[in-house]
Amino acid sequence: MPTVPLYQDTQQRVALRPEYSENFTTRADADAFGAGVGRGMQALGKGMETAATNLNEAALRLKKLDDETRAKEATTEFSNWNRNALHGPGGFLSLTGKAAIEARPAFEKEAEKKHGDISKGLPPGARDIYERSSRETRRDTGVSVINHALGQQKTAVTDAFDGSIESHINDAVEDRLVPRKLEMRLGKVADTVEKAGLLLNWDKETIERKKAEYQSDAFTRIVTRIAETDPIAAEKYMQDHSERLLEKDKTALQERMKPAVLNAKATRNSVDIATGAPLPPDSPALLRPTTAVDYLRYTSGRHLALEALANFSKNATGNAAPTPWSVDIVKNVLGSPLTDGAQATSAKTFLNFGVATNSPRPGDIVVVSGESGSTEVGFFQGHDRNGNILMIAGQSDRPGQVSTRVTSSRSLLGFRTARNVDARRVELPNYNMPGITYLAQSLDAIGDAEERAATGKTIDTSYTTGQKNIDDKRDEIMQSGMTQISANNGFDPLKMSPEEQLIIGPLGVKLLQDHSETVQKNGQPRTASRRFYELQRQFANDPLEFAQSDLFNDRQNLSDEDWAIVTSWKELARTDPQKAREHSRILAITFKRLEDGRFVKVPAQMTEQDYKRLADLQRELYGYIAEPGTSNKDNISKNKDIRTFMDDLLRRMYLDNSGM
Repeated sequence: MPTVPLYQDTQQRVALRPEYSENFTTRADADAFGAGVGRGMQALGKGMETAATNLNEAALRLKKLDDETRAKEATTEFSNWNRNALHGPGGFLSLTGKAAIEARPAFEKEAEKKHGDISKGLPPGARDIYERSSRETRRDTGVSVINHALGQQKTAVTDAFDGSIESHINDAVEDRLVPRKLEMRLGKVADTVEKAGLLLNWDKETIERKKAEYQSDAFTRIVTRIAETDPIAAEKYMQDHSERLLEKDKTALQERMKPAVLNAKATRNSVDIATGAPLPPDSPALLRPTTAVDYLRYTSGRHLALEALANFSKNATGNAAPTPWSVDIVKNVLGSPLTDGAQATSAKTFLNFGVATNSPRPGDIVVVSGESGSTEVGFFQGHDRNGNILMIAGQSDRPGQVSTRVTSSRSLLGFRTARNVDARRVELPNYNMPGITYLAQSLDAIGDAEERAATGKTIDTSYTTGQKNIDDKRDEIMQSGMTQISANNGFDPLKMSPEEQLIIGPLGVKLLQDHSETVQKNGQPRTASRRFYELQRQFANDPLEFAQSDLFNDRQNLSDEDWAIVTSWKELARTDPQKAREHSRILAITFKRLEDGRFVKVPAQMTEQDYKRLADLQRELYGYIAEPGTSNKDNISKNKDIRTFMDDLLRRMYLDNSGM
C-alpha cells in the first residue's frame, strides 16, 4: 500500500549527509491516497462496457452485409433466369400467336416457383432484402408477359380475320366471270373488315382504308389471273375497273404486265398483218438470174459493180429525175414497175424488206437518215477504216448517176438482207414491193410507238425464224443428196418426194442433178484451187457471214475432202461462233504473213498452181488447228505451237522456192 515519507528535523539531529538535505513542504491530496486509482478503475469499467457495445454493433453490421450480399446474389440469379426465360432461345417473348397465349399461365407459375426456390436458402434478413430488390423485376416481367400475350392475342385475332378475308378474296377471283357472285364475295370481305375493326378498336378511317386495300388486292389478283392466258383482256379488265384499284397497285400492275401486254399486242398485230398481206407479184426473173439486175434480185446484190447499177438506173429512169433516185432503183430491183403511185414510196418502207441483220454483206439494203429528217435507201458496200458506211448512192445533181457515198454510222436506221432468194421466199410479203409497202402502211397505222416497234420486231422475228427453218431444212436435204451421190449409189434427185423437191426448189434439184452427172461420168470433182482459196479467205475474214453462205453452188469445184472441210467451217460458224472466230483468226494471220512476206502475188499474176500452193498451206494449217485431240485446241489464239507450226510451213514454202 502507499506509504507517506517521513522527514527528520535537520535542526535537532545531525544529518548523515548534510550536503543533500533540503527543506520540503508536504502538500498531499485525496488522489495521493487512492482516489485516482478508483477513478481509473471506474474508467476501465466504462471502457470495457463500450468495447462490448462496439463488438455487438460490428456483429450486426457484419450480418447486415452478409444479408445484402446473399440477397444481391439471389437477385442476380433470378434476374439471369428471368432474362433467359423471356429473351433466350425459346423464351416466352419469342413465342407468337396461340403458343404465346397458351404459355402465359405456365410461365407466370414457373417464375413464381423459381423466385421462391431461390429465396428458400436465405436467412430472414437476406430474404427480406431479396423480396424488396426483386420486386421491380417481377413487376416488369409481369407487364412484359401480359403485353406480349395481349399483342399476340390481337395478332391471333388479326390472323383469323386475315385468313377469312383471304378465303373470300380467293373466292372472288374464282367468281370473277360472274359479277353477282363477285360482288357477294367482295361484300363478305368488307363485312369481315368491319368486325375486325370493332374487336381491334380501329377508327372509322382505318376501317375504310383497310376495305380499299383489300378490294384493290382482290382486283389485282383477278387482273393477274386473266393475264396468265390473255394479257390484252387483263389490261382491258384493269381499265374497266380502274376505280376499284389503288393508284399504287395500278401502277405496279401496269409495269409488271407491260412486257406481256406489249408482246401479246405485237403477236396479235403481226398475225392480223400477215393475214391481210397481198399476194406476191409474178416475178419469174427472180429464179433465172441472167443480167446484173437479176443477179441482184437473186443474191441481194453481193459484189455488185457500180457500173452495172448505174446502167440500170439510166435504163430505169430515163431522163426524168427520180425522187429520190434510190427508192426507184431498189423498187425496180424488187420487181415493182415505176408507176406514179410507186414513186411516192418512202425510203423508210425498205426497213420492212427481207430480215434485219447486224452483219450486213455487200449488196444488202441499208436505210439511213439524211439531212433535214429525210430518209435514204441504197445498197451496202462495206465500211471504211473509220467505221463509216459505204453505200451505193445517187447524185442529186445528176439524175440516174450513182457513186459510193460515205455515211456516218450514227445515221443508220437499219440493215436489211435477203439471204438466198428462191421461189418460196419471194412469196413472202417482205420480199416484194407490194408486200413491204403493205407492211410499212400497216405498221404506221399503229398509234403507240412502243407497240409499233414491238410489232415490227415480232414480224421480223417471225420471218427470220421461218426463213431459217427453210434454210436449215434445205441444207439438210441438199447435204443428204450430195452425200448419197458421192457414195455413187444411183441417187436420182427427181425421185425425191414432192415435199423435198419443193423445199430445195428447182435450183436445188438442178444442182443435185448436175453433181450426180459429174460423179457418174468423172468420179468425185477435183478442187478448183482458186475457188477453194477464195472460200478460205471468206471464212478467215468473216466466219459469221460465211455461216449464211449457200455453198451448194460450189460443190462442183471441191473434192469430197475439201467439201467436208468447207462445210465444217460453215457448221462451226453456225454452232460455235466464238470458236469459229478463233479458227478464222489463225487463217487470217497466215494470209497477212504471206502478204507481208510477199509470198502472195497480185491476183492478176496468180496461176492455178499458185492458188494450189496457198490452199494447200492453209489446208494443212487448218487441219492442225481442228485436229481432234490437239492440245489447247480450245484456246488456239494463245497456243504458241500454232505460230511455230505456221513458221515451219512458211519456211518450207520459201525453201521450195514456190515463186509466189
